Amino acid sequence: MQTFLNNHSVRGLRNNNPGNIRISSSSWLGKIKGYDTSFETFEKLWHGVRATMVNLNTYQSKYGLYTLREMLTRWAPANENDTDKYVSYVAGVTGYAENLPLDLSQKSVMLKVVKAIFEMELGQNNAKLITVETYDKAFDNVNNFNKMLPEMTIEGTKKIFKSWLDKLNDSVVIRGAVVASLGLLIFFFK
Repeated sequence: MQTFLNNHSVRGLRNNNPGNIRISSSSWLGKIKGYDTSFETFEKLWHGVRATMVNLNTYQSKYGLYTLREMLTRWAPANENDTDKYVSYVAGVTGYAENLPLDLSQKSVMLKVVKAIFEMELGQNNAKLITVETYDKAFDNVNNFNKMLPEMTIEGTKKIFKSWLDKLNDSVVIRGAVVASLGLLIFFFK
């Protein structure tokens, strides 16, 4: 799998961190100790691409930030970046209005956004070095992990069943079976 670890003049590629995520206490998948004292270093490039995607998903799920303007104001704060220029650039490249709510669970949407972010962080030519396979592996790992999360808790299981119930309002028989199944699951998880 693709890597530029310690082998590129551009910091974001050299660290396999094309989004230039700052060092934190987060236990990122693929995080390794690097030479950079300010930015995370990842074993493979897809780990760094994935970390960017996870951050953006977290902006939506935890902080309720759904538009480019909201997400990028957090991603590229004014104390470090020209945020308006950043938002304008990403909006122009993606074709998404800066105040349009986006669904990053859709692969095409996520990829457009992260590719534009990487162009801002690395420059257009360097961002083009990231392969389709790298983006696919990163997205698949974010997506598969996110699908497992709700199933790991009782509340998550209830949430899944509630979404099924909402979709099955017209079918009384199926709805009854789903409610009975939910009751059994709750009983067994007590």
